[in-house]
Amino acid sequence: MKRFIYYFIITISIGIIVFLGYSLQIDHMENNEIGKYWYSLFPILVGMIIRFPKLILEFKRKQLERSIDWVKFVAIGIPCIYVSQIYLLYFMLPFGTSLPLGHVLVENANIPLGIIGGIAFGYTLLDSFNKKQL
Repeated sequence: MKRFIYYFIITISIGIIVFLGYSLQIDHMENNEIGKYWYSLFPILVGMIIRFPKLILEFKRKQLERSIDWVKFVAIGIPCIYVSQIYLLYFMLPFGTSLPLGHVLVENANIPLGIIGGIAFGYTLLDSFNKKQL
């Protein structure tokens, strides 16, 4: 029962944070400058929030070191951050239209690849801490 309550509280908390963040995103749609950055950074924050409870439990159980699994971070994290930030880079950089996969990702904006990539990057960022090898 204790475990159920823990997971239930975590789920409700994540739901409230996502709801409030999405509300902020809708409020800032009128201000293009703030809206662009919030749209790019909020999915990363959501991914970090999803992974944060497990990270805390791993630190409590002392299953983690202070190092990073660079292979996981580079193989998963770098492509995910690129996909999540391509919309911002495409329109902000002078050479944005010549970025690899830029046209494909921006033209298919009805598929939320930026949101999925941001959530995956935020999760991977906190998940790439190494576990101790005993």
